[in-house]
Amino acid sequence: TILPGEEMAPGSPAGRMPMPPDNQVAGDTFNIDSYLTDDWFNMVEFRSDSVYFSSTDNFAQLPNGGALSNGHGTFPVSMRRAGLQQIYTRAASNQPFRPDTSAQFEVIPGPFVQLLLLLPGEALLPGDTCLYPWQTPGKSGSPVPQYVLEPFDLSVYPCDKCWNVVTGPGDSIALYSDFSVTSTPAETIITDVAIFSVQFNNSGPNQNIWAAELQGRYQSYKSWLDIKSRGRVLEITAPDTVWAGETA
Repeated sequence: TILPGEEMAPGSPAGRMPMPPDNQVAGDTFNIDSYLTDDWFNMVEFRSDSVYFSSTDNFAQLPNGGALSNGHGTFPVSMRRAGLQQIYTRAASNQPFRPDTSAQFEVIPGPFVQLLLLLPGEALLPGDTCLYPWQTPGKSGSPVPQYVLEPFDLSVYPCDKCWNVVTGPGDSIALYSDFSVTSTPAETIITDVAIFSVQFNNSGPNQNIWAAELQGRYQSYKSWLDIKSRGRVLEITAPDTVWAGETA
């Protein structure tokens, strides 16, 4: 498997020239080349075998499979999770060809395009391919219920289109809700993670909260959590006067 920026080196022990592959941007599509070779990486032509792909990036968008024509095929790939990644290529199960692991290459985040709000109990999930807000794209886990009038911390991250954390634009953001909420600070600058201390002022299920830039140019999707009441005081009532021996 040859990546952009690499060259084949037939007859060599590694099969590739000693040059690093090009970096790729998360979410962008690029082409890889797969070759059928002998033990010394000389290309074997006049065959049309099927190949299949997987990756260290669980969210990568890879071809389901493809055919080599005369021992070669070019295939589109899109990596979504930033960091060092590799691509695995294997032949159809009825063929004895050795599989290949590509060289490591760097996937770098794309530009800032969206905010992601994390509640307690949730964790970042960069590269996530979920599409709808109810699927909580970009994060995993479930929000831990909170208690009315008890502050808790939440986080807001600037992200690229694949939910990789990036450097924010330095604009002011604040929190919003359809319910009564108090946040500290009331607003802050988003360059990296922004931390807010938040309290909900009324109990109830499915209360929402989201983050938005003050001018309304971008915002996170709404996150939902339950706000519970916590028992704090026992109240005792008794009659002013009772008869001796009377049950009251």
